[in-house]
This record gives sequence, C-alpha cells and structure tokens, in this order.
Amino acid sequence: MKRVIVILFLSIIFNGIQAHNPDEAIIREVNSWNGRGVRAFSSFFSTTGEVFALAVPTGMVVYALCDDNEELFDKSISVVTGMAATIILSYGLKYVIDRKRPYNELPYIIKRDSPGSPSFPSTHAAMAFSLATSLSLEYPRWYVIAPTMIWASCVGFSRIHQGVHYPSDVLGGMVLGAGTACLTYYLNKSWNKKKAKSKVSPLVEFAYQ
Repeated sequence: MKRVIVILFLSIIFNGIQAHNPDEAIIREVNSWNGRGVRAFSSFFSTTGEVFALAVPTGMVVYALCDDNEELFDKSISVVTGMAATIILSYGLKYVIDRKRPYNELPYIIKRDSPGSPSFPSTHAAMAFSLATSLSLEYPRWYVIAPTMIWASCVGFSRIHQGVHYPSDVLGGMVLGAGTACLTYYLNKSWNKKKAKSKVSPLVEFAYQ
C-alpha cells in the first residue's frame, strides 16, 4: 500500500512538472482511474454531496420542532443558516468568476456528470464541508468529526474524479463551506447568549454583579 501511495505521489509530481500546472496534473491523474470500484465510489459520494447536505439540516429542524427541543432547534438553525449562506455565496462566486469546467478545456478529461453552472468553486464540496464543519462545531466529538470530515473529503475527491472540477475548485469550496459554517456558528452562539441574558430578571442580574 505504501508503495502504491509513493508511486502515485511521484506520478502526480512528474505530471505536474510536465504540464507546469499541478491543477491539471492532479485532475488528469485522478480522472483517469476508470475501475468499476472507483467509479461506483465516485458516483455515490458525488450524489450524497447535495442530498446529505440538505437532508441532515432539514431533519434536524423537523425533529427539533416535533420534540419541542429548543437546544437542538438552535443548533439546527446554525447549521441551516451556514448551509444557506454557503449555497448563496458559492453560486454568486461561480457566475462572477465564470471559470470553465475542466472537460470544456482539457480534451483528455472524461466527463462523468453533467453540471450546468461554472466551475469555481465546487458547490458540492462547499456544502459538504459546511455541513461537516457545522456538525463538528456543534458536536465536538471524534465520532462526529472524523466521519463527517472523511465524507466531505470523499465528496471533494468525487468531483475531481467525475471530471467536473479542478482540485482548486474543490479547495475553494472547502474553504468557503468551512469558513461560512464557522462564521454562522459563532454569530449564532453570540446571539443565543444575548437571548439567554435578556430572559434573566434585572434583579437576578444585579445580584450577580
């Protein structure tokens, strides 16, 4: 296994030197993997990028409302607002930057999906890392952080393998999603503190001063 990793790493570096463009070298290498297993893996995670990213926050909100769970509702609102901001910013950047998809620029790329928007950033990666980051912040346990981050990374890999995103598109989506999730988490936390403080009686608040 170690030999395979070393050979792959050296291959990517060699191709990068030849192409003078690591972005193109990596997508060329990853996109060329055409085994049945890797294609099934890639297709599955590419699909879950949007499905899980929308289903999980929605499920949290519905469960919180049905269970009358105020704490879970506050957490779900943080996740939902992070996801909404991620989607809006992602599509906004796509049409401002207007980067062409790799299969439109590189003749050797195998197109395994049919997206309709520009390339940068990857919205799938942005949504996946937004969800993974939000859940990791709300539930800072290894059994939440590790699976969600691995899943988000697999989504990012799948978009490169599908031939629809450059690695830099995925990296941009990762930074955007994680950054937006962090921002909304801390804003929501600050808001909840102010909300809790406003519920305290002025006499109680004076007593603690």
